[in-house]
Amino acid sequence: GGIVASMDGGSIQQSFVTGHFGGWGSTGGFVGDIKGTASITDSYSLGNMYVTCQNITDNQPLGVGGLIGKVLGSSTITINNSFAAGTMTVAGASCTSYVTGGIDGYIDNTSTSPINNSYWDRTLNTAVTNAAADPNSRTFNQMSTRVNYVGWDFSNLWEICEAQDYPHFKREGFPCYAFSAKVSDHISNGTYGASIALNDTTMV
Repeated sequence: GGIVASMDGGSIQQSFVTGHFGGWGSTGGFVGDIKGTASITDSYSLGNMYVTCQNITDNQPLGVGGLIGKVLGSSTITINNSFAAGTMTVAGASCTSYVTGGIDGYIDNTSTSPINNSYWDRTLNTAVTNAAADPNSRTFNQMSTRVNYVGWDFSNLWEICEAQDYPHFKREGFPCYAFSAKVSDHISNGTYGASIALNDTTMV
């Protein structure tokens, strides 16, 4: 995972992950596999994942998720006020049984994972099947609009550049600008990472 490979109980709070990373088993934006009673709160992952399958020995599918790859048996994992916005690529000859999810990948049938006011970007992550049917999935335009984050603390913890980007922590100190082209346009036409005019400045 973007932070830990395996987690037994505990919590992740006010954390974020960016960049590119890979794995050979269950992989998530924060945690590869998780068990016990645990939570992820007020956190986000922008990590892009590349997963190469290894042989599966526990007779369960591989899990690949925006925040958590796999929730192991007899566990309760709660997700609060968090989001995932990254790409997933799963490859390998042994990839005959795997489950992808915008937030959780595979959840054991003896476990639960309540998701509260937490979302993932289906515009960017196209690896999840039936994404539009997931009540926690959003488009980029929805995820870059503050009113869609019910119950989030935008007074003290979060801020957002409306119609430009995802939420981020106030402590990160990102300024908001008047873009002449929206980031979502560059994502959809495949030129994400190209130059974007920024008033009299160019940001790459």
